[in-house]
Amino acid sequence: MTARIGAVAGTAIDVEVLRQARGPLHEDERGFFDAATEGVVREVCLKSADQPLLVARTVFTSRRLEAHPTIVRLGNHALGSLLFADGPPRYSVREYVRIREGAPLWPLVRQCHATCPGPYWARRTLFELFDAPLLVTEIFLPELLDHPAPPPA
Repeated sequence: MTARIGAVAGTAIDVEVLRQARGPLHEDERGFFDAATEGVVREVCLKSADQPLLVARTVFTSRRLEAHPTIVRLGNHALGSLLFADGPPRYSVREYVRIREGAPLWPLVRQCHATCPGPYWARRTLFELFDAPLLVTEIFLPELLDHPAPPPA
């Protein structure tokens, strides 16, 4: 997604890590992880020229993923670079939803984007990484959706 956003924005994309630590899963995320209530939560904001374009929340419960050196050292690099390193990643679930005020992800969106009243389009995908489930939710901000499409190559 980061590469596509960069193509649309026509500039490099910065990944601002808002949080990466163990923490509670949202109730609607628990069903993807055998009802686990806690895991590793990574929240980021993708920006172009300091303009927020996308907010993402990644959660996983695997201790193996938590200790994996590639994840530990991810820092301000996009998770997509890891997911797509060997071609298109495997996923088993993909959902689309509109995020409105009161939704569990609303405070995360507001942390990066306080100007639009919403709702916001979001996509949630359950990937498999190193044989463990990893749930990624991407919230598309209006500034990304309003960008004109890049000209065909």
